[in-house]
Amino acid sequence: MTDRTRPETDLTRPVLSVRDLAVQYYTDDGPVRAVNGVSFDLMPGEKLGLVGESGSGKSTMALALMRLLRAPTTITGEVMLDGDDLITLPERGVRQLRSSKISMIPQGAMNSLNPVTKIEKQIIDTLEDHGGRRDKRELLGLARDALESVGLRRSVGKMYPHELSGGMKQRVCIAIAVAMQPQVVIADEPTSALDVVVQRQVMDTILKLQEELGVAVILIGHDMGLMAQTVDRLAVMYAGKLAELSPIHDIFADPLHPYTELLIESLPKLADRGTFRGIPGLPPSLRSMPSGCLFHPRCPKAFDLCTELAPDYLESEPSRFVACHLHQSQESHAVRR
Repeated sequence: MTDRTRPETDLTRPVLSVRDLAVQYYTDDGPVRAVNGVSFDLMPGEKLGLVGESGSGKSTMALALMRLLRAPTTITGEVMLDGDDLITLPERGVRQLRSSKISMIPQGAMNSLNPVTKIEKQIIDTLEDHGGRRDKRELLGLARDALESVGLRRSVGKMYPHELSGGMKQRVCIAIAVAMQPQVVIADEPTSALDVVVQRQVMDTILKLQEELGVAVILIGHDMGLMAQTVDRLAVMYAGKLAELSPIHDIFADPLHPYTELLIESLPKLADRGTFRGIPGLPPSLRSMPSGCLFHPRCPKAFDLCTELAPDYLESEPSRFVACHLHQSQESHAVRR
């Protein structure tokens, strides 16, 4: 990919800082809060995983970070990117930051391409729309560089999406996401609907680009095994909130939250071939949340306090955050009561 000069990044400061992010949908049955008070920092070049069951708010949070949600949805909180708050920034300003500083590989990316437009033109449209006016020859060169950066031949640019395999379409979507060398890429289940071999190829492509460009990646998915092999830290989301955020090695060696522990235990094991373990019960309806800890109706370690009081999301150990009464002091419980 053509080298384009970009200001040096301060590696000691977060490239993305999220504080109290909340997303509320308005429905005929009343407001529904799909994301509720999420806070985290993303460091330059970091790979952060985000897992949780369907409906936990992962994709909604990704769309909120990109400011791609529209009324009747409201987004509150703070999302700081390179000195700009994406929540309060006018739409025109956010539009300029998309693709140039923060981009997204959407869920179901294989179906996100325009079926009647050649691949090359779709990449060029992104560059023109978000990067200002450029010479046509320069745009064409950048589009071809983007294709080559994800392991595709330049000739792919002259093809239509229906002429490509699923894996090639996914690589094209990755090429569009990194064409302008953003600081942050959000990958929302980038390997869904792909076979195992192609999944590995796609992840290798993302990790190669992440290393070459120094981009920070938020990888969203369900596959705990994939996360274990890929990310630096893992955030576990449940019913719109963060349950735990820890370095990947720590979270697998000693999960703090019972939900995290059950997710890890649900992974297939060679020693228990043919045995599948799930998490009892179902996630709560966003229209009717339980009192206290949101996970307590399904938690094997719940006690009386869990049904009465929602735990704070706190740093229980260095670099490890958890929202669970098992890891909060009796003094903090007494103060809150």
